[in-house]
Amino acid sequence: MMKHCLLAGLIASVLVGCEQTPADRAAKQVKEDANKKANAVRDDANAKANAIRDTTPAPKDVVGNSKDPNAEKAADSIEKEGERKADDIEKEGKRAAEDIKQQEKDAKAEDKAPDK
Repeated sequence: MMKHCLLAGLIASVLVGCEQTPADRAAKQVKEDANKKANAVRDDANAKANAIRDTTPAPKDVVGNSKDPNAEKAADSIEKEGERKADDIEKEGKRAAEDIKQQEKDAKAEDKAPDK
């Protein structure tokens, strides 16, 4: 009985994985690539901001912010710009993924349309 349950579970998991169309997999890959790129942009901006904080002669507070207001303002500006760019990249990746799925739906609709 236990073997049958395990076999049924294995077959079910394989079938669930087969429900994804090539367009679904491509859309997922586009989103993942966009998220990786966005995270790289965020990391780069954070590194630049931290470099600014580290180069100021003023000491840092408990949370790592520079006590020099000009340096902290510049670092915050860089972080905000990096976050904005990263958000734009993620949104563009999401739009591209949705476009891929919509193209598949449109192609299926054309295939189902009766020929005149």
